[in-house]
Amino acid sequence: EYYTMCKGVKNAQLTAPYFDDTSGLVMSSCAAPIYDNGNFVGVVTVDLKLDTLQDFISSIHIGEAGTATLVTADGMYVASADEEKVKESATISGTPIGDKVLNADSGSFTANEDGTDYVVYFKTISDIGWKLFIKVPESQITAPIYHLMFIMLLISVISIIVCVFIIIRIVNNMVAKIENLRS
Repeated sequence: EYYTMCKGVKNAQLTAPYFDDTSGLVMSSCAAPIYDNGNFVGVVTVDLKLDTLQDFISSIHIGEAGTATLVTADGMYVASADEEKVKESATISGTPIGDKVLNADSGSFTANEDGTDYVVYFKTISDIGWKLFIKVPESQITAPIYHLMFIMLLISVISIIVCVFIIIRIVNNMVAKIENLRS
């Protein structure tokens, strides 16, 4: 694959990640074309272990349940909190999240996956076309808002009670003074 993908290009090319059975690692090959007087004569390649990238991506946690994922331009998992998807060369194509991530360069949206609503933020890595996205449960994002609304409601109720108490005290004080004048 790396040989044919370098024909007719001038820059280095990256292969899709693959699981190497011998080493037990997910790898990708970087291949650069070699030209002699403008004629394509071969390629030079370097195999890249993606285990460090996998460790880094899987260690990203956003809040309690938010995760990061890196996929190729066609949707194959490169690094994810779910390492089995990477080892199985699974793809996000055809999923609610995958279809939106693969069809745009960057953005955010909400999607339902396995009965949970997620907010997804994604960006394309321009040099290689891979997509990095994070997904965070919507409930995790809205929880602080509901907590603040509860606190504001509580403060409002307490403020109203204090105001009513103060008004009653002022009115009772006025009534007492008026009754003293009457006597």
